[in-house]
Amino acid sequence: MHRWTLLLLFFVFACQSSYSSRFQNEEGGYPEPSRLLTNSQGENKQFAAVGRLHGAMSCTAVLWSPSAQSSGLAMVLTNGHCVQSFADRATSYETWLLRPAPADWTVTFNIFADTQTAQKSYRIKSILYSTMNALDLAILQLDVSLTQLKEQGLQPIPHAAKSPIAGSDIRVLGLPEQGFAPREQFLREARCAEETRVSVVEWYWHWFDLHRNSCADIGEGSSGSAVLNAEGQIYALLNTTSQGGISESCNRGSPCELHTSGAFTLANKNYAANVVDLPACFDENGSFQFKADCPLPSPVCHRASDDSCSKIPRPE
Repeated sequence: MHRWTLLLLFFVFACQSSYSSRFQNEEGGYPEPSRLLTNSQGENKQFAAVGRLHGAMSCTAVLWSPSAQSSGLAMVLTNGHCVQSFADRATSYETWLLRPAPADWTVTFNIFADTQTAQKSYRIKSILYSTMNALDLAILQLDVSLTQLKEQGLQPIPHAAKSPIAGSDIRVLGLPEQGFAPREQFLREARCAEETRVSVVEWYWHWFDLHRNSCADIGEGSSGSAVLNAEGQIYALLNTTSQGGISESCNRGSPCELHTSGAFTLANKNYAANVVDLPACFDENGSFQFKADCPLPSPVCHRASDDSCSKIPRPE
């Protein structure tokens, strides 16, 4: 049996035998509810680039750029499980590169409660990168240039140079659908604090070094939400949550934290994939490369001479 499978079985067993739950924040009490964002006066225009992805499932996606000088086709960040079939275990060990996206995949921006007529959708052209192996992240390329989106008033969410320290104020911007009536399924902001960094097992996934927080109202549709520091810069993408957990065995909906004392679920906790070092995967021209300092899991090369894992050509 593959050693990773053995490790996963060990962690799942530990989850089942070491489960515990906490229904409040460690500091006591519950976080404040999320709030709907409006933009009729341009008061939240900087968040117009947090959109709804219609892909393998309905998720949140964030317009992103590796640098202020980047041009070419626009990119959005979301979770790998919003792109790959998470019901197929084989995809959990795959890394997808430069795959054409299905023709009906789109992302819609300007999802504010009071400016519904301003919404605009764009087609997803390609899956530049996607994985659920060790990291739940996808980079999608749109069929429109970043310059064109900027001309239409959409600016990429600024990128954080470092992660916030524990206790720092943060916010989660996303489009949760679960638990909200259709009239409330627009861009929402939840505020709370950065807590700690942990590795997580959920179902047959093992994700490393995730950011934990207790922001409220995270549910279906929130996957891929932007996690921002106090300055409004993105440092993580919301990945999974134990809010409304459905089991006590590290199964889907009940992620387990891995600690030296065992693996266990904490209730009402959210986990987000770190993206601070993501610009290191791009060169000065915006080409995607697996360089030494790129934190993304690389694909498996099929031949010793195959260098496709170290450099990926830039799609035209």
